Amino acid sequence: MALIVGIAALIASNINVSMRYILDGTYSGGIPLAMHPRNQSASALYVGSTPLPELPDGPHRIDVYCRIEIDSVGINGVYYQKYVCQRNATVYFTVNTTSSITPNSPPETQQSKPSINPKIS
Repeated sequence: MALIVGIAALIASNINVSMRYILDGTYSGGIPLAMHPRNQSASALYVGSTPLPELPDGPHRIDVYCRIEIDSVGINGVYYQKYVCQRNATVYFTVNTTSSITPNSPPETQQSKPSINPKIS
């Protein structure tokens, strides 16, 4: 299972976009991002993916944090200020790998199938 994220932001040499995630309250790491420019636009879609560990059955929570930094530089190249924009999102979901076998099911259909039911807030 993988965590796939994306955010739209401007394209410029003075912009840095980064993302990280926390799984079930434990810091899990950064998410590598790739920039995909949009046609006829000064913005791009920054998309990232990172594998998640195997999760036990039950409820889980992923918090994703995005940080966009923009360095403001004057005409003469003198650094003025850094603007920081932070966004975050939380997803609650449940992992259920229990089998839903009925007594008269043929053996080949008696496999447990994982399911994830996200609830986005």
